[in-house]
Amino acid sequence: RISEGWGIPSPIDAVFSRCNCDGKTFFIKGPLYWRFTNGVMDTGYPKPLANGFAGLSGKIAATLPVARYNSRPESVYFIKKDGNMQQYVYRQEPAKKCQRRTQVTVRYPAYVPRLVIRRRVQRAARMPTVIQTVRINPYPSGNLRLLRVLRKEVKMTAYWRGLPKVIHSTISLPNQNKPDGYDYYAFSYNRYYSLDVGKRIARPVTALTGKTVSKDWYNCP
Repeated sequence: RISEGWGIPSPIDAVFSRCNCDGKTFFIKGPLYWRFTNGVMDTGYPKPLANGFAGLSGKIAATLPVARYNSRPESVYFIKKDGNMQQYVYRQEPAKKCQRRTQVTVRYPAYVPRLVIRRRVQRAARMPTVIQTVRINPYPSGNLRLLRVLRKEVKMTAYWRGLPKVIHSTISLPNQNKPDGYDYYAFSYNRYYSLDVGKRIARPVTALTGKTVSKDWYNCP
């Protein structure tokens, strides 16, 4: 139980770790969030989501942290239960090389052993035809280091073509073979999708290959 391992009221709505060297972990429950550093809760938490993420509101269903890559800033997508979504762009710091540190390894049947997850607690996950690319004002010009912005709310299925209307959870998995260092996935019931963040395409893994969440991620028959 999350309440026993992390000291947070259970159940939670979403959890994510930043895709940067610090990798701080955030738990979200209702209008509040908790922040952890190396498994220890930071002082002063919980705090209101609106305070920590530039006015964010609504019922959060899932969160997808995205790594900084070329001109793309580090950010996190907040997927809401009403099907809308908002992107929070962090203030960008100078690029630096992360030092090696101990990480928690979670081995999924379909992705062993090269994929390593930082401290993430996945919510139970209870993916439609290949789609066209959609571009919605991708990365505005300007001094990224000065930005810390909550972007306007958009419809999730319009922003990422190919996603179903209901998403239960998402995850960013470290993968050193990928240009930005991560694989991105979304889960809907027993189906899952591979997300191309740059092109905003959701590729339906289950529909194309027959692979399911229960079998490939949790080794359930």
